[in-house]
Amino acid sequence: MSSWSYIVLLGSVVAVLASLMPKRADRQQGGGSVKDFQESLEHYMGQIEQENRELLAHFSQIHKEHDREQAELKARINQLEEQYAAAEAKFNAVLDTFHKQLERIQARSDAEWTGKSEVKSSENEPVQDTGNADQSHQAMQIKQRYSEVFELQSQGKSADYIAKKLSMNKGELQLILQLARQEETLRA
Repeated sequence: MSSWSYIVLLGSVVAVLASLMPKRADRQQGGGSVKDFQESLEHYMGQIEQENRELLAHFSQIHKEHDREQAELKARINQLEEQYAAAEAKFNAVLDTFHKQLERIQARSDAEWTGKSEVKSSENEPVQDTGNADQSHQAMQIKQRYSEVFELQSQGKSADYIAKKLSMNKGELQLILQLARQEETLRA
């Protein structure tokens, strides 16, 4: 064999080895890319776990705020219920007072309508009758006593207007008008 043939043979071996070497490098790089992929995956999973912890902390904070707001709302509801109960008690007291005053006005008007006036010097003394039983005179008494009411009514003014104009309770005004109508029907 000649030296040229050794050189050609040696060159062929080097070429074959050279062609094999990049394949080994590719395999090593492939092994490296699996390691890189695993490292990337682990890094990504670590980030997801961190975000999950942050989300849980955020939801926990939202839950605490919700519980606090709910407690504040319950306290406010209790306060409003107490205020409502107090207002209802005051309203009932005012309503009772109004009914008592209305009964007194009705009794006074009934006494005037029948021509009797109650005069008591003490609780043991009987009721005295003034002795005026003429119904037309009584009707005149109411109309004379409340002449402004009947004058405004004859002008077509509303009960609200009359009550406001004369600084009178609307219930009292309606009672006066009702008594006047009753007296007119009795006279007829």
